[in-house]
Amino acid sequence: MKEYTVRFMTCCFLAFTLIFGLVPVQSVILAQSDQKFKDVPKTFWASGAINALSDKGFVGGYTDGTFRPNKTISRAEFTTMLVKISALTNAKQNPYKDVTGGWALHPVNVAYAAGLIPTSDFGNEFKPNQNITRYEISRMISKAMIKDQSYKEFFDTFSKLNNSDLPLTDSKSIQRGQIQYVALTLGTGIMSGYNDQSIGLRNNATRAEAVAMLTSYYNSRSKKPEDYQYLKELKELAETGINVETVSTSVPYIKHR
Repeated sequence: MKEYTVRFMTCCFLAFTLIFGLVPVQSVILAQSDQKFKDVPKTFWASGAINALSDKGFVGGYTDGTFRPNKTISRAEFTTMLVKISALTNAKQNPYKDVTGGWALHPVNVAYAAGLIPTSDFGNEFKPNQNITRYEISRMISKAMIKDQSYKEFFDTFSKLNNSDLPLTDSKSIQRGQIQYVALTLGTGIMSGYNDQSIGLRNNATRAEAVAMLTSYYNSRSKKPEDYQYLKELKELAETGINVETVSTSVPYIKHR
């Protein structure tokens, strides 16, 4: 009962900080170039991420000069981007009966070899043309991150968290097996919530959302887990049931859009 009370009070404060005025932390730190796509003005919330990854050749637009940031993105499209950004090259024949040829075959083979898209996550079919959800992105990026042992240690610790420990208005919808992935990507600012402080795991991701998350993941590859204050606080909460630094330094990574 004592541990539950402490966790409840901690999460109440985190939720309070989300609602009453702490400045959200911006996860995108790559430099923004001039406008590259006619439908992505500099005022668009993800313009910096889109332009930066485009400059590096990780993402591209359409032949009409648009990027279509609010368009959904498929599993195969996201997998291709993630493989490029992760600089993965080793491939292994995937077991999915619906990915046996075409442009998606190689990136799927590479992602499968790296353990990013195991059959335990997708079953017998990968469904490459299906819209990818925000949770699926969180899970795939997390699997890429925990190839680094330092991030894996944090990830393993997050198995002790409850969904109520995450300061989100829809935390009750987060299933037990999803908590570790959400905690890792939320704590590093890779995944951020909406204006109502919900995370929307079941929502289909837009191209802009996917690129923003990939940009933050790209940036995380040059950082240590200890560089992320909120990630450290989640680890402390998982280990002790209380976050002694919450009252003074907690800044959850919620991005207002």
